Amino acid sequence: MRWRRLSDGGGVAFLLVCLAATSWCSAGIVVTARESSLAASGQTSADQFELSDTSTEFGFYDQTIGQSLPGAGGGTTSASASQRSNVTSTALPTEARGTAAAQVAELDAIAAQASTSLDISFDVIGQPETLTIQGHVQGTFDGAARVTLENGSGTVFERRIEIGDEGQIDFSESLTLEPGSYTIFAETHVTGTQSPNSAEFEFAISQGPPALIPLPPPLLGGAAMLLLAAWPLRRLVGRR
Repeated sequence: MRWRRLSDGGGVAFLLVCLAATSWCSAGIVVTARESSLAASGQTSADQFELSDTSTEFGFYDQTIGQSLPGAGGGTTSASASQRSNVTSTALPTEARGTAAAQVAELDAIAAQASTSLDISFDVIGQPETLTIQGHVQGTFDGAARVTLENGSGTVFERRIEIGDEGQIDFSESLTLEPGSYTIFAETHVTGTQSPNSAEFEFAISQGPPALIPLPPPLLGGAAMLLLAAWPLRRLVGRR
């Protein structure tokens, strides 16, 4: 900040400028913590595995874990999880995606499961902020996925697919958040059966409301079309 003497208003004006600058600089969104986690496990009558990965560092996270085991009598037991997200201390993710998949061998069906999760804590400081969150959650019959935004008072936004629902939910929501502390939870969980199962979350967050898409000329309102149609007629009448 450049300091200079104000000729009018003296020290009072000087103080007001400094306070306004401080308020402006301190307003906005500050990300205070992130945690990305992956887990995958499976078991047959002869072997088993249990994998995991976790990161609490800010920055880009792009990891995949997984393994397959042959089942007695044929088939495989497998589980995998992956996540791709970029979370910094000054910005919520413009892209975040997590997937999980699991299956057990038909003749050696003991256990398989997988999950991925992303938790982001952030503060809205100084003034309300408008955010747009877009994406989807999806899952097969034995898969679950959700994207949830919470504050100290409860749930602000949530979209979820429960085990047994099977399907996909798309979302695009504009939210105005008052100053305070918030947490985003995004997660998937899959239980392996003899049929392949999977679940996925994907979302992006941007500041401000969704962009308005202008209508093409053929979809202009009736009054505008009448004005456009009348313009050649006015020119002809003016030439008489």
